[in-house]
Amino acid sequence: MNKYILRILQSIISLSVIAWLFSYVGTSNIYENLLKISLPALLLFIITYPLSWFFAAVNAWFILSPLDIKIKFWELFRIRSVSWCLGQLLPGRVGEFSLVYFLKKQNIPTGVCAVLFVLDNLLTLFTLLLISIVGFFSFFSVLQSLQMVAISLIILLFIMVFIFTKFGRGLITKYLLHKYAIFFKGFSTTLFLFFRKHYMFILLNLLVSFLKWTILAYLYYLLIILFGGEVGFYPVFLITSMSVLVSLVPISLSGLGIRESLAIYLYGLLGVDTAVIMAIQVIYLIFSYLFAAMAVFMHKK
Repeated sequence: MNKYILRILQSIISLSVIAWLFSYVGTSNIYENLLKISLPALLLFIITYPLSWFFAAVNAWFILSPLDIKIKFWELFRIRSVSWCLGQLLPGRVGEFSLVYFLKKQNIPTGVCAVLFVLDNLLTLFTLLLISIVGFFSFFSVLQSLQMVAISLIILLFIMVFIFTKFGRGLITKYLLHKYAIFFKGFSTTLFLFFRKHYMFILLNLLVSFLKWTILAYLYYLLIILFGGEVGFYPVFLITSMSVLVSLVPISLSGLGIRESLAIYLYGLLGVDTAVIMAIQVIYLIFSYLFAAMAVFMHKK
């Protein structure tokens, strides 16, 4: 399928789902809850993004550190924040691939940059999947949960075949990289080196990822309380990870609409006012694009 047609279809799906959610929850109800925003809530919204970038930079540092790559942490923080912002602004999160470009400008070999991008995203996916599996069994029937686990594991296995097998990497080289494959020389060697000698850094990356989703979920939990909702932290922790996981499925623009739908459905099962959740999601959406635009503008300056 032509990539432009795909983007148009994703845009239609995202806008249609968002429009339906506003209709389902009620625009007036959402507006009333938007007016409930307070200074503490505003601060929680603001710190969410720099905090997320900080953890992303720490995880990147854990991957680059054993390779004796010399780069200042705050430079790594800047690069991670800008690549995330480009991922928000460009369709399908393709902007996050800019991480490789910015690291290459720091004289880091492209193969190493690619390992950082692939390994960090794979470990993030693995962490989200582990948490989400618990969430599946907490919110759905055993049969439904087993089906979702099976689908998730098949997708994960499919990704790992392309990354860890010579056959899979050959297909990527032949159909995606073409003549640019030479710039990714050393990718497989560096990748397997981690699993043979630097597995402790992989474990640290997983630990930091788990800590990241725990803290971000706690911030979301506090926001629900500040907006007048009643819910425990544990289900918020599960729903946060499940919402991020489902947003990775490329059927809409960066998960827009799908992520919000799942959150509203699951919180609805817990008796939380859907207007509260939708209001929080709307504010998060506004701040994400605002931060993205500001970060990209500051980077250009």
